[in-house]
Amino acid sequence: NLFPGSVFAIGPEVMAKITDPVHYFNSIKELIRHIGIIKDNECKFLVFPRTEEQAYFGVKIPKIIKDITTYVEDFRPIEISSSSIRAELKKIDEAKAATVAAQQK
Repeated sequence: NLFPGSVFAIGPEVMAKITDPVHYFNSIKELIRHIGIIKDNECKFLVFPRTEEQAYFGVKIPKIIKDITTYVEDFRPIEISSSSIRAELKKIDEAKAATVAAQQK
């Protein structure tokens, strides 16, 4: 209910989690109820492949969210993890901080 009408850009791994009953107390009934809330709020998903294999072969969209999901077929992923991106950003921030500290001396 927080983001009605939103479109969420996700990868296949997140899509799998959204439709896995384990995240709903192992209850299919709760899974269906929560997916219903997402649909009632008119939210949608854009699914982007994360690997070349997913881009080439596609990704199976579970039936329960197929009507609110668009798979972006022509997207070609860059093989990099979010952890790698955060690590690079941390290095940049540290370098900036060191530069500022050196300038203040």
